[in-house]
Amino acid sequence: MSDLWYWLTIGDGKVCPDCIERGDTQPQPWDDWINQGLPREGATQCGFNCRCQLVPARVVGDEIEIDADAAIDDAIERTIDELMQGVKFDKMNGRVILLQDFKEATGLKDLSLADAARFDPIFEELTELITRYNVSGRTLPIEYYNILSLIEKLEWLRANI
Repeated sequence: MSDLWYWLTIGDGKVCPDCIERGDTQPQPWDDWINQGLPREGATQCGFNCRCQLVPARVVGDEIEIDADAAIDDAIERTIDELMQGVKFDKMNGRVILLQDFKEATGLKDLSLADAARFDPIFEELTELITRYNVSGRTLPIEYYNILSLIEKLEWLRANI
């Protein structure tokens, strides 16, 4: 493990002020970062949605050198993980369903993709029940979309299939 670690931000307009500040600091030992809070652990304003990472670094004169290969590999791995969290498999008809489509179908448009992914078992059952409901030639009525609770949505689907 490297002696020093640098807080690397994505560098776009979505980086929170906490992460900008941490990215402006000099590399620090791993234990110092643990004490301050690591990326994606809720210690920054962006919380668990943090897109930053700690990368091995060293200070050479006034310059910070980072292990670019490690940073790129980690960024690619995280991007793939995030994309895969947005995709589910519909076992009823063998097609891939984007989580965005799931949100539309279930009437949970305001639910973030990350939160929706956490409901994986519910997602599986909702997807199956919605597919079975639609296969029978029906479309979900407005009363279904007025139900706010995922559990109540499941109960409604179970009772109406």
